Amino acid sequence: MECEKEAPIIDYHEKAYDVRHRLWKLTDPDRSRVIEETVAERKIYIADGHHRYQTMLNIREEMRGKYPDAGPDAPWNTS
Repeated sequence: MECEKEAPIIDYHEKAYDVRHRLWKLTDPDRSRVIEETVAERKIYIADGHHRYQTMLNIREEMRGKYPDAGPDAPWNTS
């Protein structure tokens, strides 16, 4: 990509997972406009693992509160 000609503003190696995260700043107004127009009328979903996991934990705690006698085999208690 054209933006990769310049150094990223973030360049981080996550050693535990051997994953490299890089982020470049988008400065081209034409490219910015294309992105803005593309997402303007759409729903955007961020589905990263951390938030899905935290949501599952929240639901599990809610269900445990509603059904305290459900036991360890209840669907929200299984992994």
